[in-house]
Amino acid sequence: MKHVIILIPEDRKGVIADISKRLGNEGINIESVSASVVGGQGIIIITVRASEYKKTLGILKEAGYHVITADVLMLELRDEPGVLAEVSQTLFNNDINIESIHLVTKYDDKAIYALKVDRTSEARRLLTDYLLDNKL
Repeated sequence: MKHVIILIPEDRKGVIADISKRLGNEGINIESVSASVVGGQGIIIITVRASEYKKTLGILKEAGYHVITADVLMLELRDEPGVLAEVSQTLFNNDINIESIHLVTKYDDKAIYALKVDRTSEARRLLTDYLLDNKL
């Protein structure tokens, strides 16, 4: 199983090089990576093996990176009216509470959201078609 880590660094040259070097030096393999810049702010989404998750968080925090550590679902939705409503209604209908939601980035006709819910396993099952880690 892979775990998602979201980093919010400033937009500057060499960030990916720095992160990948730090993790590589510790024997951590990045399973997937996505990066973009929105409003001058970098957004990097990486996945690592579950067994390397805590170590990865420690390395990145120690290096001064702003890391979102909540167990989140990364969703890729069509960027059009009503799609987020469909997803949130599905969760509501199944008595799953959204604890936090962040619009991470938009590209083409897609929007990436980081979603924290109170029943992650059940939400993952219900939203499998939207899960970004299923598409990476």
